[in-house]
Amino acid sequence: MMATGTYSDGSTQDLTEFATWISSDRSIVEISNADGSEGEATGVGTGSATLTASFSGVSGSTGITVTAPKLKSITISPNSPRIRAGGTLQMTATGHYSDGSTQDLTDVVYWTTIDPSVALFDYSGHHPGLVRAFRPGVVGLRATYRAETKITFATVTF
Repeated sequence: MMATGTYSDGSTQDLTEFATWISSDRSIVEISNADGSEGEATGVGTGSATLTASFSGVSGSTGITVTAPKLKSITISPNSPRIRAGGTLQMTATGHYSDGSTQDLTDVVYWTTIDPSVALFDYSGHHPGLVRAFRPGVVGLRATYRAETKITFATVTF
């Protein structure tokens, strides 16, 4: 954020580093008064808040809205794995968001196999993403979260 002071003679001055900054709701957005980072706003929740800069008894405010990044895609790994019949493999799912961030979604995606006679995920809730291979073949491993689905194919060998 930037605070600009306008004086009676029409001149302006950048007051960002001299102003005292306040957020109306710190659970949504925090704003810094620390040396070198004055006026830097950080979203910590979602919603709307008002940011106020005060200097020499004069204040100015602006509204700000913080939105959650949107899920763009998911990836699962390993991609195209090989599993021995009778063995297990831990799969992981990663969410990729509109702000460039990523998040481990392994525990929250819905894991399914396309052919449960070849391999099946552990549905006990103790090992999300753990697939157990039963017999040789090729099986689709699917992770679904919200409206996103990703599939990779595993080869089960002897």
